[in-house]
Amino acid sequence: MDHMNRDHADALVAYARHFAGEPADAATMVAVDRLGFRLRLRQGERLHAVRIAFPRPLTTAAESRTVLIEMLQQARSATA
Repeated sequence: MDHMNRDHADALVAYARHFAGEPADAATMVAVDRLGFRLRLRQGERLHAVRIAFPRPLTTAAESRTVLIEMLQQARSATA
């Protein structure tokens, strides 16, 4: 989570916009488990949270990187 929040803030916003349909200005990953992750979103003055499911359950922590990259590619290709 720290790595995602520190180095991939743009990806977190892309996940929120594509997978949750939320027009977020900023997003922070606050929880992750084998089935998905939770984001805290900011849109203007509004703060709220969403949960985004992984496309498949994860079996290892290392698998999360692969799945998050796949999800980001999907989100970015949808806006291209």
